[in-house]
Amino acid sequence: MLMLLKLACFALWLAMMMRLILAGQSENGERYPVMLRLIDPEQAEYEVKSALHYLMPQAQLYLEISCQNPCWPELLFIACCLQRTNPSIIISTESTENSLAQL
Repeated sequence: MLMLLKLACFALWLAMMMRLILAGQSENGERYPVMLRLIDPEQAEYEVKSALHYLMPQAQLYLEISCQNPCWPELLFIACCLQRTNPSIIISTESTENSLAQL
């Protein structure tokens, strides 16, 4: 009877260790990017929060702000404030070279 109890405990321990090993491998998987272009400063915070609500755990949210938008400083400020509350957000802006070349 004691041998059966030891065997059951070992099987339970082995199952837990296998589950921990498999869970650790899935956390280190690749993250896929989700791009969100911010255009309107009045809707930006709502759009980001609703996008964060629907993201899967392995998704990475990229906020794209165009330097050609006349409201881009305000959008950048909003994005930075949102990034402070959720550090997994990445902010991407167009380079000024591209915007100067098109002027």
